[in-house]
Amino acid sequence: MQKNCGSNQSFVRFVQFMFAILCCFSIAKVTAARDIKMAGGPVVASGISSIHVLVSVANDKSDPHARTIWLRSALIEEPGNTVPPAEAGSKRTSAEPAAPNDTPTEVVFNQLFNQLTPSDPAGTTEPAQKQAIPGCYKITKAQVTAIDQVIFYNRFGAFNPAGMLYALNRDVEKNSAGNYQLRAGKRPRPIVLRVNEGDCLEVEFTNRLREPGPEETTTTRNASIHVNGMDYVDSIDSDGANVGENLSSLVKPGYTKTYKWYAAKQGQYLIHSMGAAAGGEGDGGQVGLGLFGSVNVEPRGSKWYRSQVTAKELDKAIVSQSNANLKIDYEAIDPDTHLPVLNMLDGDQIVHTDLNAIITDPTGKLGEDCTLAPPSSTCGQPFREFTAIFHDEIKAVQAFKELDAPLFHGIRDGFAINYGSDSLGARLFANRQGVGPAAKCDECKFEEFFLESHANGDPAMIVRKDPTTNVALEALYPDD
Repeated sequence: MQKNCGSNQSFVRFVQFMFAILCCFSIAKVTAARDIKMAGGPVVASGISSIHVLVSVANDKSDPHARTIWLRSALIEEPGNTVPPAEAGSKRTSAEPAAPNDTPTEVVFNQLFNQLTPSDPAGTTEPAQKQAIPGCYKITKAQVTAIDQVIFYNRFGAFNPAGMLYALNRDVEKNSAGNYQLRAGKRPRPIVLRVNEGDCLEVEFTNRLREPGPEETTTTRNASIHVNGMDYVDSIDSDGANVGENLSSLVKPGYTKTYKWYAAKQGQYLIHSMGAAAGGEGDGGQVGLGLFGSVNVEPRGSKWYRSQVTAKELDKAIVSQSNANLKIDYEAIDPDTHLPVLNMLDGDQIVHTDLNAIITDPTGKLGEDCTLAPPSSTCGQPFREFTAIFHDEIKAVQAFKELDAPLFHGIRDGFAINYGSDSLGARLFANRQGVGPAAKCDECKFEEFFLESHANGDPAMIVRKDPTTNVALEALYPDD
């Protein structure tokens, strides 16, 4: 019995010791999480730096949903700068409450880390290197806004009454009620912003969501642009979120904020709002209502052109030649808008955000490293880009009320691609009720008609109908 009791006591002491070690590591990790990403300067390379911040507590009394926030009063700059920590801290007013922790984050972390690691008297351990972020080779800019916009998913009439989306400022206008909406002829589609690898993307974002918003929308009307996977430039203020002790980088309705990111690697990066990250259909918040898009990082030095336009637009870029052949001028300027017809950039400003594009280079070869590419690879060659964003659990008022029954939930409009949806259920009920493109299709009996396009055509086409006969008269958004 004595032997067994001694073993149990040793085990308990061991567990207590390990628990104490884990607590110390947890404290160190939480303290280290207060470090903020900052740039090293406007020209030189930037990196991940510890920025010591003195903060004070305040509440936004005008916002009933606001939580306690921490306000920066002054920066304690890194050693070697002109303002010493003591002098920076002295700038706080006497009426300002004390910061939750005036001890520099890096000092606290180093003290804890030194307690948890053996000493190195010989000095053989190499210091950790900061993660360097190269400076921007070029800066690509965009003026983006967030608006409330009813989104129709297909020609049968399924729609999202509480839709939200991003658009360029030039693509929105005020309606008769004084609310912002997409300009005439512009179909709701997820925004696609492009930037070349090695460049920076600077977005001037304006929140034009209505306050209060339409029914069935998010209570929170703050919005942002958060990019998954791209590096912030200058500070974490480009995070587009309100997380932890970081200052909020959300934007209130009617306000404007600039975000800036570095494009380190070619690829696609999802953008979305973190104003309301949960709630609603599928618990998706503002994302579930349509406030998302993509940043497509293209090869270094490449150029991007529209690949899908109307005949009227294309005529503005056609150049006649002496041999009667026609040539496309990809740098043509629209005489009405004074903007490029096909080029997606006007100087350094993004003026077209099409889903699809032609990616090319003046030299005929893209700036990609193809040393490891196989012989059959298309690396370095110009290509046509197609952007498809899948979104499930969409907010949708069904085109046919029968689809609201639980029995038909599996075949209703509940999944979309680029704000377009075409469910089996809508096609089936349209045919049986004698409406839509397959209204008079007598042979449309089974899956051969609702799983193919021969009877229904383009699945997510939006059409203008005769108000009396309900017959489609023309396809809207012909460039789409």
